[in-house]
Formats: sequence, C-alpha cells, structure tokens
Amino acid sequence: MNDNKSIDFVQESPFITIVFKLDVEHQWFRLFNYSRRAGEFFGFTKELDSKFMDPNDFWRQHFHPDDIEELIEKAIEVVSNPKESVSFTCRGKKKDGQYQSLAGFVRCAIVDGDVYAFVNFYNLQDLEMLNQEFYTHAIPDQLILKEVLETTAFPIYWTNTELRFLGVNREFMRYFKLPNAKKLLGHTIGEMKLFPPQGVEQIVSNQKRILENGEIVSGVTSFIHRGKKHYISYVESPMKQNGITVGLVGSFHDITMQRKIEAKLRTIADLDYLTNIPNRRYFFSQLKDYLQSKEEFAIIMFDLDHFKEINDNLGHETGDTVLQEVATKLEQVVSENGFLARYGGDEFIAIIDSSNEKELEKITLAARKVIQKVDCYNKKVTHLDVSYGYSFYHESSSGDKLVDLADMRMYENKKSKRTS
Repeated sequence: MNDNKSIDFVQESPFITIVFKLDVEHQWFRLFNYSRRAGEFFGFTKELDSKFMDPNDFWRQHFHPDDIEELIEKAIEVVSNPKESVSFTCRGKKKDGQYQSLAGFVRCAIVDGDVYAFVNFYNLQDLEMLNQEFYTHAIPDQLILKEVLETTAFPIYWTNTELRFLGVNREFMRYFKLPNAKKLLGHTIGEMKLFPPQGVEQIVSNQKRILENGEIVSGVTSFIHRGKKHYISYVESPMKQNGITVGLVGSFHDITMQRKIEAKLRTIADLDYLTNIPNRRYFFSQLKDYLQSKEEFAIIMFDLDHFKEINDNLGHETGDTVLQEVATKLEQVVSENGFLARYGGDEFIAIIDSSNEKELEKITLAARKVIQKVDCYNKKVTHLDVSYGYSFYHESSSGDKLVDLADMRMYENKKSKRTS
C-alpha cells in the first residue's frame, strides 16, 4: 500500500481524492494520502498525520456546519461496514473559505489486514467532461470518473441544451428498468415516457429555467411510476464549456421509503401510547387548523369521576384498562361529529364540528351513558361517570383560552355533582 505507484496514483487523480486509513475497532481514521487537487481545494498544508483522529474534527474543519451531522453518520457507517460503498452530497470548504457543493463516493479496500477508505469528491460542474466524446474516446483522466458514475447509488443523467439525453449511468437504467442506454440517447424525457405527462411538463419547465439562469437547483418532487407514487430528491446543474452552457446534468435519490417511514413516525407521534387515539400534541395541531378556517366549532373537555379511587383500590393496570375502554366508547360517540383525543391522565378532549348547544348536550348525554356501562370489574367499579364542559369558537380567537374555558366549565360540572 505504501509503494510509490499507489501514492502517485492518488496524487495524480483528476478528482478531489482523499485516502483514509481506518481504525475500525475505535471508529477513528487518519489521513493517509490525498490528490493534488484535494490539497488545492481544501488547502492542506501539513504533512500527512500519522495519528488516528476523531472524524468529527476533520469534518468540522473542512465542511459546512449544516452537513456535519450527516457526514459523521456516513463516516461511522463506512468504518462500521468497511465492505459497503456509500454515496453522499455535501458542501466542502475551500481554502479561500468559500463553500462548494460536492458529491462524494466512498469505497473501502483491505490491504494486508488494514482498511483504507478512498473518497472521491466531484462537483456537478465538473461533469462538463461528460458529453458524447466520453463514449468515443478513451481519455485516461476520465476513467475514475466513469467508475464513480457506474458504481454510485444515485441515478445520474446529462443532456444537451435541447434536453435530449447524452448519457446516463448504470443506476439510472436500473431504476427505470432500461435494457441499455442506446434507445435513450438523443431522446427527450417526454419521448421516453419515463414520467406521466403532467410530471414531464414540470420537469422540463424547471430544466429550461436552469439552462437560462445558469443556477444549480435542488428539490423534492413526486411522480407516478409503474402505477406507484414515488418521491425523489434531485439536484440539477447546467454544464458549461468555456463559459458557455452546453447542457444539463442531474442526479436524484428515491426517498419514497423514507417518506413512508416519516409518515409512519408522524402517525405514531400523534397517537396516545395507551389508548391508541390522538394525543394532546395532535389535538393542538388540529385546533390550530380549525381556528385558521374560521368556521364554527366547539370543544368538549371530559374528565372521569372518581378515577383516582380505581387506581388506588384496584391498581394502575386496571386503571389503564378502564382508560382504554373509556377512550374506545367516547371515540364512538364523538367520531360522527368530530374527533377525540386524550388530553392527559383521565382527561379527554374533543373538537366538534358544530356550535349548536343542543347537539353538544346530546353528545355529552350519550357520553355519560356509555361511560356508565363500562365493565364494572365484578361490581368493584360501581360509580364510573364523566364530567364535561364545553366552549365555542366565537368565545375566543385563542385556542388556549377555549381549552381553559372548557376545562373550567368541566370542573364546575364536577363540583355541582358533589354538592347535589
């Protein structure tokens, strides 16, 4: 690994190439070698460090603060799984202090028992080399770039100024299940019918804007592919040659599964862990929407009577079961007119799509009836009941005040039972 050929190979790399020697056991690394272009880009001036270091120090010194967390995760991923390849994007800090958008690809090699990580960085503007000449000439400086293109996990594509494909990488063909690139080259995205017509119109509009303005554009979009909705995170950039825009290059990453996981996590975050109905956080998010709609609605606060005695006499496990049954029955009463949430402890709260007091009286009467029929646990629970109070949208523009009003009236209702 230390022979002159391997060192020269890295130093003469046409890319921003860095080689790290890894300490897999401790998840550390040390800078082993880098290309001349990497030295010029990052402004490396010191000799190669012979000591292993924490990855955090290196990333903080040479990359944008907002990218550090992801880079550290990628570094740990590589160190923990040295046989895996990892692709990523980031903003590198140049020696003049300016940041440059980079795409990186990491691949490991094990030599004589030691693990080395080869990191090749490139920016999208460097891809101006990728024109049709790429396929007709064997240019040594492009061999590594070709390897990166063919092994990266991101679909990559490049077009001319008419938005006709000049080339794509292997991952692009795999993603769209294309047998080869020949049928694609020279055609537009619309002619290839890779996306629905509406999606194509938006994509083409964005790409024309990129060519006209000469700016890098990134974002997230969705489309229907083979009958299923997909989400992709993309970045596109104009290709320039001698200062003239000659085409466009882009890449994307399918984040459909990530979106599904995020949606699932949001759903879980909105549910009460015990009763499986919406929780207090979700209630307030919905209350905000109701207030913004400026349509009439009401809030009902429910509180179980004598619930503390159930916990004290029958135990918290029984108390939890009672809460679950109460939540199920209350939700059945409320669901036709609004939604129910657990506010906390033995308190439940509902938003009702009406400000008609007679309708609210019917709902609260029905609520008391179903609560009184909750399993009495062999007659040990004989006095289960619920107190309630409500407030109306027109009484305040503040959600907190509406909740406080309903809460106050609920306690007045509970107090009246004690004195009657």
